[in-house]
Amino acid sequence: AQLAPLAAPGPALPAAPGPSAPDKELMEQVGRGAVRAFEALLERHQGAAWRLAYRCLGDKTEAEDVVQTAFLKLYTAAPGYRPTGPFAAYLRRVVTRLCIDRAERAAPLLVSDLAERAASRDTPGEQVARGLAHAALVDALGRLPARQRLVLLLRYFEGLAYQEIGEALELTPKAVERLLDRGRKALASALGPLFREL
Repeated sequence: AQLAPLAAPGPALPAAPGPSAPDKELMEQVGRGAVRAFEALLERHQGAAWRLAYRCLGDKTEAEDVVQTAFLKLYTAAPGYRPTGPFAAYLRRVVTRLCIDRAERAAPLLVSDLAERAASRDTPGEQVARGLAHAALVDALGRLPARQRLVLLLRYFEGLAYQEIGEALELTPKAVERLLDRGRKALASALGPLFREL
């Protein structure tokens, strides 16, 4: 004799999100209390969020705090989440706002890893020159207002388009263009001939 399968009492639980579930679907599930969906979003996006925060703040601990706060905000806002664009853009907006708040409250700090983008096959003399140029760039960027600094970092180190930067900072593309122009002029003034080499 064959036994009939037992029916689970109560309403069915939502299926666990798969690793390839779209971010929008994961956020909807987080809004309904699915912890696994939140873990999937965290695993998928925390690295990019930390890199952005670190480039903006230049401090690993501060970057970790910003990312933790950003994901906490996402978790608590999940029930009301209504996507108007990609989740990654939404997360960038939250992280950049938190970075601006911290940068305006604290003494300017800035990226210590910008030189990593330089070629690793330099001669010792070129390495010294690059190190000095890097130090001058970090110092000049650190003196810029927070929004100018963030716009420059998002454009040249994250590779974002004007529209994406505008979405992250709640600015029009024209305002992004003006901030970039002012930031580049300030860097050119501070760095002199070195600016053309960068």
